[in-house]
Amino acid sequence: METPDWKEFSRVELALSPDGLDPDLAELYGMPTFPYANLFIGLLWIYRTQLRTAQHGKFQGGRIDCQLAYSYDGWHFQRGPRDPLVSNADPGRIGAGCVLPCSLIATESEIRLYSCASAHEHAVFDEHSPQRSAILMHRLRLDGFVFLEAPSGQGRLKTRALLVQGERLSFNVQAPGGQLLVGITDADGNPIPGYGLEECLPCSADSTAWVPRWKDGARFGSLKGRAVQLELELSGGRLYAVGGDFRMLSAKEGMRYMRFGTPPDPSGWGP
Repeated sequence: METPDWKEFSRVELALSPDGLDPDLAELYGMPTFPYANLFIGLLWIYRTQLRTAQHGKFQGGRIDCQLAYSYDGWHFQRGPRDPLVSNADPGRIGAGCVLPCSLIATESEIRLYSCASAHEHAVFDEHSPQRSAILMHRLRLDGFVFLEAPSGQGRLKTRALLVQGERLSFNVQAPGGQLLVGITDADGNPIPGYGLEECLPCSADSTAWVPRWKDGARFGSLKGRAVQLELELSGGRLYAVGGDFRMLSAKEGMRYMRFGTPPDPSGWGP
């Protein structure tokens, strides 16, 4: 809920909930949230509680780690795989018991996560051993929250339709021992001359902003105003993000634009 004065409150809405993919006894403990690019990143603290016993209260003991959550409106959040984004450290090290990321800073070259961390588990105090805690920093590459990688080492994918709005098209890709090829088709999947996979100059690098080039000098900006699809072939590498001067189209937006020339809702949240 929201309030401007701590007297009047908006109605309660569900932002995020535990579900069947979460482990037993897991609780959503907290979630600092930060704007990133065109969405919101949630650093979701997962409290892996213990069964209550006569010697321990419900909230005494249990580890805390961090999962990734994301939102397009800053209000309703989703999660993908439930693997930790920031895992607990090895036993005895700071972060083994609790690691709670509470700050996200994106620099020009990396993402930094700062966490409150402790060697002991939640609310566990041992008078015979020192209570060790610290602020930890973890580093990610830009856009490094998730990536696509073919299980067999080589794979292809095609995006949904996008509306070309300018010159820029770039890829955050890690393929120093492999390669990425980029092709462009029309929105119905038909090849566009000069933009085929076989005409792309391959990327075999580790870059956060690789710009594709084609043999005959074809440029992404030459397709401005057209609805197209990107076709990618990746081998021996990881794809983290695609960026540029384009607008992703929903199925309805793509149909309206291709059939009637109706531009998509400029707010980005059209019907």
